[in-house]
Amino acid sequence: MPTSPDKVVKLFPLGGLVFFPHGRLPLRIFEPRYKQMTEDALAGEREIVMILPKPGPSNDPVPIHSVGTLGKIHQERRLPNGEFLMELEGIKRVRILKEVDTVKLYRQAKVEILEDEMEPSQGARRELQRAEILRHLSAILPDDNQAVEQFLRYLKRHCDAAAFSDVVAYSAPLPIQRKQAILEVPDVDKRLEMLVETAQEALDGMMGDKQDPFPPSFSTD
Repeated sequence: MPTSPDKVVKLFPLGGLVFFPHGRLPLRIFEPRYKQMTEDALAGEREIVMILPKPGPSNDPVPIHSVGTLGKIHQERRLPNGEFLMELEGIKRVRILKEVDTVKLYRQAKVEILEDEMEPSQGARRELQRAEILRHLSAILPDDNQAVEQFLRYLKRHCDAAAFSDVVAYSAPLPIQRKQAILEVPDVDKRLEMLVETAQEALDGMMGDKQDPFPPSFSTD
């Protein structure tokens, strides 16, 4: 599996959200530890890792999943009370290798960056999978909704297979643990396969988990 050399990153565990590469997320930073994290990020590479806590009791530190998304800060604004408004752009998947000791208020970890994998001979199959996912989405998502129409046009015209799988998984109304499972897969063909299966399940009424509205509350659309 292609990876990059290990790097140390700033961790932002956030419940109820799985952030993906190619996604954008508006954030309001108000906790002291995350205000410190933002200050340090802006003084350096402007990067933080969004990661989903594991289900269960909220211990401190909260247990987290092993795969998250490295994001870059854009359009930051410091408020008079010291809080920050900013937008985070998803860049790459990362796998946590180990957390590192720090005197900072926020957590840090050594990670490896997971690069997308695609089988060159499967291009035609990927196009068929994309078409099937779009067909399912058109049936699942609300009719006569301008945001939905713009979303589907964007997927058709502006996304390669890797971005397509991530944008769909990030934006579509899927159960949170299904999203995390898709995030953890660097193989683009496997991600598309998982999305086809998930969309078919949704059409068949087999998904009993609570679903989020579309567009999601954290969407910039």
